[in-house]
Amino acid sequence: MFHWLCSRRQFVDFFADQKPLNSHDVQWIDSIEDVFVQGEDIILVWQKSPSERFVLPSAVIVAEGGVPDFIAWISTYFKHLRPFTAQCRVLTPSLARLAEQAHQSPPMHDVKSADIGLILAEVIAYSASRTDVKKLPLSAYVRTLSFAFAKGLKHYNQVYRDQEGVFSQIEKGWLSARKCLQQQSLGLSSGRISDVWEIVRCAVSPRESQSNSVVNRLLLDALQGVLIDGRVPRSIWTKLYGRSKKIVALFEVLEGPREDRVKAVEVEVKSLVNGLEKNREHQAFLLGYLVSRIQPGSLDHFSLLFPVLSTCPESLLWYGACAGLTPETSVANYGSGLGWLLKREIERPVHWLSSPTCDIALTEMEVLLRNRDSAKFDLRTLTTGVLNVEVFPLISANFKWYEYGHVQGSDRSPHQSEMFEDDARTRKELGEMLRRIDESAMNLNAIRSQVMKTFGGKKN
Repeated sequence: MFHWLCSRRQFVDFFADQKPLNSHDVQWIDSIEDVFVQGEDIILVWQKSPSERFVLPSAVIVAEGGVPDFIAWISTYFKHLRPFTAQCRVLTPSLARLAEQAHQSPPMHDVKSADIGLILAEVIAYSASRTDVKKLPLSAYVRTLSFAFAKGLKHYNQVYRDQEGVFSQIEKGWLSARKCLQQQSLGLSSGRISDVWEIVRCAVSPRESQSNSVVNRLLLDALQGVLIDGRVPRSIWTKLYGRSKKIVALFEVLEGPREDRVKAVEVEVKSLVNGLEKNREHQAFLLGYLVSRIQPGSLDHFSLLFPVLSTCPESLLWYGACAGLTPETSVANYGSGLGWLLKREIERPVHWLSSPTCDIALTEMEVLLRNRDSAKFDLRTLTTGVLNVEVFPLISANFKWYEYGHVQGSDRSPHQSEMFEDDARTRKELGEMLRRIDESAMNLNAIRSQVMKTFGGKKN
């Protein structure tokens, strides 16, 4: 890669002139491991030498803690290039090193389709069972925290194992973006989503499971059983559930015919809901696991968990995780290609020196929205109604995009149970419903005319 250490004044001149740099000013480096920046100096980084033609840098590296100040400065001098982070990443040396390590990290451990299962489960939990999730656009699934975590696990595999902070920074960035955009709180907390992901991550990484002293070891052992054999080992089952004859019998029923499994699970779901206050974490896992055993590897029985959406929405996450981790998983086939589209987006390669694909980075959005007198916030987005924000280097997520300052209906509850209500009725669906209404009205008129013709009488 090529880099140029310069002052802000030199950067302004470089952009104003829009001419290639002198080859003597640009230096080649193999890595940014030893890069150091202080004060208001900045380092511009390119994949290809900017000495042949003018080109914007792929990344700008500023001193630690200096990103907000640099964004505020560049917003003043480059108003015609806003948002700047849609063209170029602005990083500190530590973040740049993380992003570089992400590019160099080895292939991640196989999570099978657990990432897909968790994304789908999160969407269903938000939809509150009132939306046909198979008809939602792909952008709706990219809004989830699980999608951001899945991308993080893909790109920061090695870093995740060595630095726990990355996972929490992605969560923090996702929450900050929602807050900046004045989006209401959701029924499924980010903390519960993060807890499930933490155990899934440990289950597929032996090294991580050994070094993590915080994760619930019983649930970890249970999930590793699902990963290896498709079921919770009997020894773990009794620790989670107990040793009564009823529980032993239930274990056996789950190995029997599907019809018996459906009946037994329906009864047990009701029983577990009544015991949520005892050990919510274990009960939530058991709810999801039991439903996953009806048809291992599929997501066809989410509806059995709808009665617990208001009290234990994370049970859906466990269902998605268990269905995605079991050896016979077919979660990627969910939704007539939806699962495979999500897998494509998760595995889409990205390099820290490639052009950003976001509409704006969180760091710039926070600066532009800070202490604004005007309620208007002009921003050109790739998709109408959707804002793609890079919440952490290489990790982007979609968010509903309202004009800044627009408050969503004051009569609405401050607690938002649905994340995708605007997507539940597409124009195509509405048009189809209107067509069917017109068709039914025509049929009724035809019947009325026939009755009048046959039996006589005055038509109204």
